[in-house]
Amino acid sequence: EKSGGAPGAVSGPAHLVSCTFVSNAAIPSYFGTEEAGSVYGATMDSCIVVDSVGGVVGDVTAEWSLIEDGWPGVGNFDLDPLLADPYGGDFSLLPHSPCIDRGNPSLPADPDGSRRDMGAEPWVWEQVSASYCESNPNSTGSTAVCRVTGFTSVDTNFVRLVADFLPHDQTGFFLTSRTQGFVPLFAGLQGNLCLGEPIVRLDGPGQVLDSGSSGSASLELSLTLLHGGESVLAGETWHYQYWYRDNDPMPTANTTGGVLVGFD
Repeated sequence: EKSGGAPGAVSGPAHLVSCTFVSNAAIPSYFGTEEAGSVYGATMDSCIVVDSVGGVVGDVTAEWSLIEDGWPGVGNFDLDPLLADPYGGDFSLLPHSPCIDRGNPSLPADPDGSRRDMGAEPWVWEQVSASYCESNPNSTGSTAVCRVTGFTSVDTNFVRLVADFLPHDQTGFFLTSRTQGFVPLFAGLQGNLCLGEPIVRLDGPGQVLDSGSSGSASLELSLTLLHGGESVLAGETWHYQYWYRDNDPMPTANTTGGVLVGFD
């Protein structure tokens, strides 16, 4: 659901999910009060409200939403949503928008399988990697896979690493290298190492991940500052895989297969 351009308002009771409100206004006399705004007396979830006269007012319950000037509630914040051209009718999110993957995690995922975005137009993560190396099944009976999504442009610097089909509630981290390799069942574990030396462990602050109840993990990666001081340059090919803990049947570890990305 989208709203923008012409003056207008939404008044509760209403349950607004994944809506975008830009340049909306309300007429106070309509409510019989001086307190009026773009959204009045409604419940909001995973929404965006910016540049709107009066903003959000009254008995509004909001969560996981970007609201100009702020609003109390879990997951809410006030930042530039980085919309493509809202006054021209394009409410899509630009790369690096703080609304990407920041909607209510309990809502159904976006069409690309990622966490719900805020706003009416979901961001679509495009896969940019190719597989070159397989690994082995884990305790779920599936073989975990790695993929890279986003842009291959180093200047855009908008890349996300994803690992799927992981055992639930297990920690892990991504590995990367400029070179390929293959060591089966390396270090006596159940996974195959698909990278050659030197290997960069992406296990710095905030980079050790938990697969949770979804059995997946993702990391937005800065190409300009990898852990260990490395950086990705245009014209280079980098290789990625994910290392994770498992119980199969005793405590052990496994890996996804390896994927590669050529950056420009």
